[in-house]
Amino acid sequence: MFDVFDDFFVFFVSRILYRISMSEIEELKAKLEKAEAEARFLKNILDSVDDAVFVKDTEHRWIYRNAKASSQIPDSPENQIGKTDHDYYPKEQADEFWKKDAEVFETGETNRNREEISMADGEVHVASTSKSLYVDPETQKQYIVGIIRDITEQARLENERDELIKNLKDALQKIKTLKGLIPICSSCKKIRDDDGFWHQLEAYMHENSSAEFTHGICPECAKELLVENDDT
Repeated sequence: MFDVFDDFFVFFVSRILYRISMSEIEELKAKLEKAEAEARFLKNILDSVDDAVFVKDTEHRWIYRNAKASSQIPDSPENQIGKTDHDYYPKEQADEFWKKDAEVFETGETNRNREEISMADGEVHVASTSKSLYVDPETQKQYIVGIIRDITEQARLENERDELIKNLKDALQKIKTLKGLIPICSSCKKIRDDDGFWHQLEAYMHENSSAEFTHGICPECAKELLVENDDT
């Protein structure tokens, strides 16, 4: 009788444990599926961003690169993970990247910079870069989170604007400033322009400078006018 009871007890307990185990497994499975869905969602969001986003460890190795960042290097996204700047960029440029990384690791402050970066198309692009420190709250490991925005077109427009402003200032300076020898008639005081035409002094100065004229009579001329009036 006791053997039957023992067998029943073992069977009963095993069924309970089985149900508990299956429940825990299902719960764990649900948590894993949720975590995977959240990871895919986050990856899709970062891949949709038009800026390059990457994460480096303290050895300067890339542990994450979004789609935009991966497209900037002529290698498959999978091969880029675990690599460093020195695997793809000129030494001088890679050394400068690492110098900025070291500053962020040392100070903990975000580094923002404007740099020239070689891209996958072989061209050197102007980029606005940002590097920030991230510390994992559980492991206390440190990482660099970087963002690169291609501002090549913006930089080109800025250069064109600056060149246009400079040209306009130079042109205005030439128009409004009288330089060199000015041919002037010793009798009537008219001035000859570059085309050989003679102009009244007031008209010439008005056209070629920012000066404005107001008319009056000097004492000598006033005396002469009085004498002429008396004679008449």
